[in-house]
Amino acid sequence: MACMEKNYWTMYFDGSSTETRSGAGVMIESPQGQRWQLAFQLDFKCTNNQAEYEALIIGLEILKEMKATCVLVYGDSQLVINQLTGEYQCTSENLTMYYVTALNTADEFSRISFVHVPRAENHEANEMAQVASGVNIPDNDHDRVIRIEKRTLPALAERGMTTQVSSAEITDEVETAEADWRYPIVKYLRDPSGNHERTTHFRARCYLIYQNELYRKGSNGLLLLCPSAEDTKVLMTESHKGICGAHQSGVKMRWLVRRHGYYWPTILKNCIEYAKGCIKCQIYGPIQRVPAEALHPVTKPWPFRGWTVDIIGKIYPVASNQHAWVFH
Repeated sequence: MACMEKNYWTMYFDGSSTETRSGAGVMIESPQGQRWQLAFQLDFKCTNNQAEYEALIIGLEILKEMKATCVLVYGDSQLVINQLTGEYQCTSENLTMYYVTALNTADEFSRISFVHVPRAENHEANEMAQVASGVNIPDNDHDRVIRIEKRTLPALAERGMTTQVSSAEITDEVETAEADWRYPIVKYLRDPSGNHERTTHFRARCYLIYQNELYRKGSNGLLLLCPSAEDTKVLMTESHKGICGAHQSGVKMRWLVRRHGYYWPTILKNCIEYAKGCIKCQIYGPIQRVPAEALHPVTKPWPFRGWTVDIIGKIYPVASNQHAWVFH
């Protein structure tokens, strides 16, 4: 490792995030021993892990400008370092695009290695990050001047990418229509630290935003697109009586819609109601073998009051008193 440091560019990075601002710190050392301490104020909202990735990407970009080819990267973030080395999987939607960007940037070097170090060994980059984020660092050298640069856009936005998968903006329809069932989920994904209901917090864990669309994570690992209220009507119409529709029942409609990659919370209820309201299904469907309504019993004042039955008809010949016997 000591031999490697003599021939490699060395970079230390660290990120810091507070309630007011965030900062990134980088310390770069050339193979000849020259050292640069850089502090960057992140003028946008981000989490601590995102600030760590921002510092890493900024440092790698600076090394590219310095024509460095072999780099040894040190960081005290165990999550970031282990994700880049492949020991951890990046399962967070907030860090997915950062993770991909960092790997793509690292691939531009001929050789690069990532090493996790304790915070005490990363004190220079940590100090730069805290100063940039507004944390006062006690320093005996009062004449020391630290230059802080400001970055108004995330590293991903400069590449034309969204800052994070779960915070990408969705269509204006969802943002303005609070009646849309997607609105509280999108609002939470865009700003998890805001004021949200407890149920929304648990529901949003199953959703993510990708390429300006809201998706639900399926049990089989597939993403199901969450359509708007107008789109759900079109989906039910096509699945029930469209080109390939066979006027299926509501349960079968729900299965077809989900199989084609769509989801909304009331999908089963809406499909059943749509199938029951289909006019052609009511006209040409199978005849129900039950009465239209329940039977109503009728109470009579005395037996056989409401009906008579001619059992045997008129009896011939007539009786001796010239009366005919008729039984009813």
